[in-house]
Amino acid sequence: MTPRSAALAALLVTAGIALAGCGSDQPASSAPQTPTIVTAGGALNGRPDASSPGGNKVVNPPNGGNVKAGRIPDGFPLPPGTTIGRVAVRATDITAPMNVPDGDEATSFWQKQLPSAGYTVGQITVHDAIGAIPFTGKGCVNGSQLGVSGEHVQFRCQRG
Repeated sequence: MTPRSAALAALLVTAGIALAGCGSDQPASSAPQTPTIVTAGGALNGRPDASSPGGNKVVNPPNGGNVKAGRIPDGFPLPPGTTIGRVAVRATDITAPMNVPDGDEATSFWQKQLPSAGYTVGQITVHDAIGAIPFTGKGCVNGSQLGVSGEHVQFRCQRG
């Protein structure tokens, strides 16, 4: 290895180490906690129990209010097998990507379970697992919806 290529390699390694901690706008000490998913068989941290026939509900660590930084609203119903990606919280809304085993089954689940959890459901436009489920309630106002695209779902809580 020539001195020039050795210096370049050292520079790249140093840059890689320096950038390894980048990518978060929050210090590690204030990183959001993973919500606990409550299932019929008990609580599992961040992992819904796919065997639970009634689905799951998000239970966030206690800190007050229904909508908390880095989390979706407490008690929001989730179909069995749902996984939640990184939750983005802004002054105007809360968004989170979700994956469900089947978009049509998830739509049927939310159509039944959202009203039971205290949400009002608007006109559902999901056909062949593609469309939207508008909802309001628990801090989420008009403009809130679940955008369904097959097994990919985009959660959006428009804040009032």
